[in-house]
Amino acid sequence: MNVRPTGSVYLHCDPTASHYLKMLLDCVFGKDNFRNQVVWKRTSAHNRARRFGPVHDLVLFYSAGGQYQWNNVHQPYDGAYIAKHYRHKDGEGRLYTLSDMTGPGVRTGSSGAPWRGYDPTKAGRHWAFPDSALPDWFERPAGYSGMSVQERLDALDAQGFIHWPGKGAVPQFIRYLSAMPGVPAQDVQASITPPYPTSLFGLVS
Repeated sequence: MNVRPTGSVYLHCDPTASHYLKMLLDCVFGKDNFRNQVVWKRTSAHNRARRFGPVHDLVLFYSAGGQYQWNNVHQPYDGAYIAKHYRHKDGEGRLYTLSDMTGPGVRTGSSGAPWRGYDPTKAGRHWAFPDSALPDWFERPAGYSGMSVQERLDALDAQGFIHWPGKGAVPQFIRYLSAMPGVPAQDVQASITPPYPTSLFGLVS
């Protein structure tokens, strides 16, 4: 089998053969390059006499080595999650939630310095707002990547991405649903659509 050093292999099989195939793949790729066994629930119910109904297949995920390429895969949030966490709408009808802009632990430098009257260090925390959660309509000012944390917070506030709950309260980040990639894929899947498993994993050979 010819696989590039950055490549991965996903083998789809059923539970009756998976343990034999895993031993074979351990020999081919090395047991340290086994990454995941993914359970694919492919049907809701099967009736079988005197045993549990078989409703799943398996996908064995191996890499060619430690430097394999990994493509992050996300799946849509379900309606209940959105209804619970994204209850707010802005003037354009876009859904958002309010989230913390600080992380645990004290830091030196601008991430631990006060901003607009709030000092995260006093609470044993530091500024940790997620740039990756900014939507595509946020306009990064010139030199944004080299700004101090306080200058970035000023830029966020100027464009309406910070919520002020009230005097003395901690400001919050306005996190838009449309800027979020979804739920990271897990090793139990109930909906892999053809062609599988490419649609879920993004095969890299």
